[in-house]
Amino acid sequence: MRKLAITLMLLLVVCNLSGCATTLLVNALSKDETNANAKPVVNKQLLDTIHSLRALQPPKTQTYAFVYQNNQADLTAIDKLRITHLFRVPAREITVNVAPAKASSLWLQLSLTQKRVAALQAIADREKCALRIVFQPSQMGDTLQIVSESLVFNELQGGKA
Repeated sequence: MRKLAITLMLLLVVCNLSGCATTLLVNALSKDETNANAKPVVNKQLLDTIHSLRALQPPKTQTYAFVYQNNQADLTAIDKLRITHLFRVPAREITVNVAPAKASSLWLQLSLTQKRVAALQAIADREKCALRIVFQPSQMGDTLQIVSESLVFNELQGGKA
């Protein structure tokens, strides 16, 4: 009903206008209909410039720290859940800095550190996440630091960085 009323009002306006104004109004209405069917125009040069500028921005880096209990090879259940969640977020690179374990002997330290790395690698394999694992002897003992470098916009879109 409303569309009919608008059409009638436009028809009355067109009839009352002079020839030039009528032609302009009819042309504007016909262009509006053709524009609705046409694809939007994309400025490729501007789009490429925006992508280039985004690629030049340094990626966002986030650091997460976790602490192991004494003489434990595994993290707490909550920490494992947090790490699993971190590994699910798309990232360019994830670096895991592993500190030496605190233990009574060197062999126990090496064994415990190796078990911790294996547990982390198992989580990463389950989540299909590539890790860069680095042993950090200068880091405080019984700690784990995860550094996540976020993806650049172009990489998320499937383009080149």
